[in-house]
Amino acid sequence: MTKLQERKSGQDTSRGSSWDAVLPGYRMSAAAALLEHRSCEDGRCAACGQPMPCPPACNAELILEL
Repeated sequence: MTKLQERKSGQDTSRGSSWDAVLPGYRMSAAAALLEHRSCEDGRCAACGQPMPCPPACNAELILEL
């Protein structure tokens, strides 16, 4: 089985353990970003002032879905 086939099937053991090790850190950072980038009364982000949902909030939500 080639490396590409292993990755598609989810059986890639060479990098699976490192991904499992770093994913909780990414999730914690994403949760912290969502706490910081919240909507104000005017529909803008409290942290960056962009219209909600701002890019950092969208990225954080994506990470939490992994």
